[in-house]
Amino acid sequence: MKLPNQDKVLDALRARHIAAVVAVFAPAEREPEGWTKLGTSDFYVLRLGSAPGVQ
Repeated sequence: MKLPNQDKVLDALRARHIAAVVAVFAPAEREPEGWTKLGTSDFYVLRLGSAPGVQ
């Protein structure tokens, strides 16, 4: 499911050179689209691109 203003929010973060967003989601049968689960936790990362100085 995509939020109505999700693209605007992500574009604003990218414009500020933010490379990723980390969030916690309730356990689910499948990963949220575009997000990668971090280990065995309920934390997920959405990579937005590279920020200056980030490899």
